[in-house]
Amino acid sequence: FICVDEPRLQERLNKSIAIFAKYNLTVNATKTERITIDKDMRPTMYKKLGSHVDPGEDLRMRISKANAAFHSLWYVWRSRTVKVPTKMAMYNALVLSILMYNVGASAFTNTQMEKMNALHRRHVRYVHGIFYPEVITTPALYARTKTRPLSEDIGIARWRCFHHALRQDCEDRRAPAAQAMRVHFTHATHALR
Repeated sequence: FICVDEPRLQERLNKSIAIFAKYNLTVNATKTERITIDKDMRPTMYKKLGSHVDPGEDLRMRISKANAAFHSLWYVWRSRTVKVPTKMAMYNALVLSILMYNVGASAFTNTQMEKMNALHRRHVRYVHGIFYPEVITTPALYARTKTRPLSEDIGIARWRCFHHALRQDCEDRRAPAAQAMRVHFTHATHALR
């Protein structure tokens, strides 16, 4: 939960514990963490739900793990008996899922997203057997392999995360994202009049 004050956080936690109890689920207090983040906080090495708070470190970790998964399947990619659609299904499940994990909450810059796009293109070329001296443009690669830039999928994931944050507290309208949107659109409406 993301909250602007400690009492609200405790209230949400208590409601969650009650709801979970109805389904015979228990919240483990020893595994429940609270982190206070102020507006001046610099990126830290905190790792939450598999993602680093620092986008640069998170990207490095993602690329490293995705490359390790990709190279562990080296003989599959080189195989002439495994069909390309099967290879792509394996790639999407075993490599791309690592690269794209929780990207909706990421804070990657355009340059960092382009690094992910480049890695994805390199992997897809290899899975499809497109090697030098064959030269292929990026748009042609996407068309031929029926893929698209990861930055597009990241954008979609961010909008989904944003939508979730806006709906989070609609009954009492106290969610920070919902408050910010109300302020923005109130000012925008007054500017149009």
